[in-house]
Amino acid sequence: MIKNTQTLLKQATNQLLFAKPSLRAFSGGLNQFYIPNQQEPVKFTPKSNKPKGISRKYSSDDWNLEEVTKATEEHVVYTWGATDPSRKAAMAIKRGEGIYLYDYSGNKYVDMTS
Repeated sequence: MIKNTQTLLKQATNQLLFAKPSLRAFSGGLNQFYIPNQQEPVKFTPKSNKPKGISRKYSSDDWNLEEVTKATEEHVVYTWGATDPSRKAAMAIKRGEGIYLYDYSGNKYVDMTS
């Protein structure tokens, strides 16, 4: 039995020595004839990332509260916590002057984050 195993091992080693160079690279014993799957090259299809400019719907001078709320829901991600609770707790600010912020009801706030 040992002789048969030694003979088989010798035959496998000889086959490996005369095999393709790519097969010899994997001659670690177990799975010595393993050839990994050939990967398909990824097709590179570049797309233009040139800025398109500001949409006309966002270039109006004054936004009403409904427009601000809708734009916030569609485009703002709050990074300091869960997005939906933060969005619901956020105040809609109409304008700012220096360190003061004004909401749509006319209330005045001091901007403590800038």
